[in-house]
Amino acid sequence: MHLDLPVSYLDALLGAEIKVPTFDGDVHLKLPANTKTNSVFFNYLEAMGFKGSIY
Repeated sequence: MHLDLPVSYLDALLGAEIKVPTFDGDVHLKLPANTKTNSVFFNYLEAMGFKGSIY
């Protein structure tokens, strides 16, 4: 799944926790401070269907 998510200038500059919609409901993503334009974040475990701890 690919999603272009608009983020406010202050959230990108200061960092924030944002809600990202997925097929299984919303996921909270911690956006690091000083995030640059066109940054890409991956959530491999949720993309593969894993939830919780993996051993």
